[in-house]
Amino acid sequence: MQATEDFSSAHSTRSEGTAEVAEEPAPKPEAQNPALRLAGCVLILNALLVAAEKVIVPQAGGSGFLSGPTMLPSIVIDAALGISLLSGSTRYQTLAIVRCVLGLILFSALHLAEGEVLAMGFQFAFSCGLLMLMVGTPSLLRRGVALSGVGLCVLFEVAGLYALGTGGDLLGLQGLAISANTDDIADGTLQGQKFHFQMERPGESWRLRKDADARRDNPLADRWLIDTRSGAHIIIIGEKLPANAQVSMDRFADLVTGNLRKAVKNFHADSPTCSTFMNLPACDIQATGRVQGVEVDYQIRLLSAPDTIYQIIALGPSKSFSEGRPDVVAAIDSFRVW
Repeated sequence: MQATEDFSSAHSTRSEGTAEVAEEPAPKPEAQNPALRLAGCVLILNALLVAAEKVIVPQAGGSGFLSGPTMLPSIVIDAALGISLLSGSTRYQTLAIVRCVLGLILFSALHLAEGEVLAMGFQFAFSCGLLMLMVGTPSLLRRGVALSGVGLCVLFEVAGLYALGTGGDLLGLQGLAISANTDDIADGTLQGQKFHFQMERPGESWRLRKDADARRDNPLADRWLIDTRSGAHIIIIGEKLPANAQVSMDRFADLVTGNLRKAVKNFHADSPTCSTFMNLPACDIQATGRVQGVEVDYQIRLLSAPDTIYQIIALGPSKSFSEGRPDVVAAIDSFRVW
């Protein structure tokens, strides 16, 4: 009898002889999903990365994992949703989930359409990791898996910002992304596809862009090399000439630099140095410009063969291109036609 009374008294209060069941305190929002605060931190971090990219590359549309073409709204929305979740509120949880699902579908499809398989993989991992934190009540294991995937993707994004800002390649992630969309160069000798030429590659880190990707960016490109270490490029363009056509190299140089001046911000070219190369008329041009907010150096050679004119355009971030310029010049000097 005493035990029964003790049990009853432990679970009730008495007021004027009437027992009232004590109400348990309402659970805090964070108890419903302890991972919401983590998801909020991720959204805020993504907004900060997109904002940092906008500062480093003012012309860029943003490559943050949840960023879209309209930069400022994306930053504001992600920051606002992140702050709300970080506070433990579930008021905008559904909106945050919808935002994440849209990022998963739209930007994964965009990366796939552009042939960027590695970037699509990172996008998929980031969005799925974020959803794992926001949907349901994740266990410690699920939170750990989600944070591991998100953390790797954030590291990839930071590496990209580092490369844009310094011309370097943090942890080799830029090289990994390039390698996923390029082919090796057999025996280190590049052969022309539509035109009769060959050229030695500048170094072991240089690879050949896939034809579809190269022609999407420049329909006239016959071959397009890219350096996995520095992100430098060498584009080889050939154009057939009418029979018995005469080429003015000065005019040719003016046309090439004029086209680049229209496409590249702050483009400046030194006066062409024209002479002969392999007993053929040739001009060498050094230039600078700004591409997607990054300072870029150019090393250009124009060559007139009997039935074809060639443009060999090498370019790369100024901070790293100067170091690799001797290898690039040596590769250009190895260019042969027949």
